[in-house]
Amino acid sequence: MEPYLLVGLLTLVFPLFSPCTCLLDNVGDADLEAIRYRLQDEKEKRLLLENDVETMMLKLAELERLCKKDRNKTEVTPSSQCPFGFVSRANHCYVYVLLEATWIEAQMYCRVFGGSLVSIETPEEWTIIRSYLESVKGQDNIWIDSTDILKEGIWHWTKGNGDQRMIGKAGEGIWASDQPNKYGSREDCGTLMKVSGQYFGNDDFCSNKFHFICEAQ
Repeated sequence: MEPYLLVGLLTLVFPLFSPCTCLLDNVGDADLEAIRYRLQDEKEKRLLLENDVETMMLKLAELERLCKKDRNKTEVTPSSQCPFGFVSRANHCYVYVLLEATWIEAQMYCRVFGGSLVSIETPEEWTIIRSYLESVKGQDNIWIDSTDILKEGIWHWTKGNGDQRMIGKAGEGIWASDQPNKYGSREDCGTLMKVSGQYFGNDDFCSNKFHFICEAQ
């Protein structure tokens, strides 16, 4: 290559690298450390999200296993129209789920399998639910469908356009005599709580994790 051509090329190339050199010169150690920290923080967030998704999939798989186990242990007549895994009781379909979940998670799980958290709208159904819980040896607190999240102090079932049967007045219906008591002013979700061997309605923190009963029509 002719010398004058080489000189011309070098004259063109060196200005292209000089801005990069200036930029790197202007980035201090503190700036590089901040960039590394942000990258690490984003990586940790992504890993947490992946773990959350994996945990949810494991919970759904466990719920499906428990539903299958419950069906295998319970005789269901061929004429039953209950969804898979549910037990027929006096023209109602129920399944007691051993998985511990928050109230919102329990609602989601029930809907995945064709139902919702149980609502108890008649004295007859209240007797059925109590008997069913005795047969499955339910834990001391169990999520049901009732809530007053939308309007403080107004309890209702989420299905049926906000029906208040058996849940509308404190101390009546399924409620224990001293419930709902709004302990800590944040108990907005309903459970069945075992008191002296019997279940009664109770309000609790929606973020607590309990077993639950799903109901399907």
